[in-house]
Amino acid sequence: MIGRHSNCFAEIIAAGGEQVVVIVPTELRTLGSICDRPRDAILNGDAQHQSPWRDLLHQWADETDAPVCDPTDELSRSAMHGEIPRFPVDSHLNGPGHQILADMVATSTAIRQFLANTLTPQ
Repeated sequence: MIGRHSNCFAEIIAAGGEQVVVIVPTELRTLGSICDRPRDAILNGDAQHQSPWRDLLHQWADETDAPVCDPTDELSRSAMHGEIPRFPVDSHLNGPGHQILADMVATSTAIRQFLANTLTPQ
């Protein structure tokens, strides 16, 4: 899946740019383990229903030395402690979810280094 986007990334690098990967995980990945579903529910067995994108992006970032910001564990921990980071009627991040993501981006050494390299005049 990443392959078809490789030209875009190659163009960024060729032009002297850099990239950073910020992952916003799916609702199922962050809340799946705490959801109470009927036994015959289509989404039982969370792992088989999770998108491969997170793993593919991590693999691609490793191969290209791109920094990664992945709040999956923090969002899941928040949910496990009773502060659900998503709206109950859809899968979008709510206030606490956005705060977790913003805090991670703001304190990420990889992102701060990326911004310093990107914003420093050449």
